[in-house]
Amino acid sequence: MNLALQDAAELVEGIRGFYRTGNRGRLDAYSSTRLPKIWRAVGFSHWMLQMLLARRMDTAEAEFHDGLRATRLARLMEHGAFAQDFAVSYVGLDS
Repeated sequence: MNLALQDAAELVEGIRGFYRTGNRGRLDAYSSTRLPKIWRAVGFSHWMLQMLLARRMDTAEAEFHDGLRATRLARLMEHGAFAQDFAVSYVGLDS
């Protein structure tokens, strides 16, 4: 939802600028402005799902992923800067 609202706000500003000044710059830059932020949100979502979803298989790969998951959760709980970055990304403020 945060991305959708931010997309809409950027589009509104582009349209507003176009109708006020005739300048298409912001409209023309819409995709290049929004896509990096969308990919950042997708990357965060993927990372979070990988951290939270459990794979319960008795394989070396499963043990490796369980170790990564435990390390990421511990870092999230123990390091303030990491937790702050997580919170900002989760809410979508950096988008």
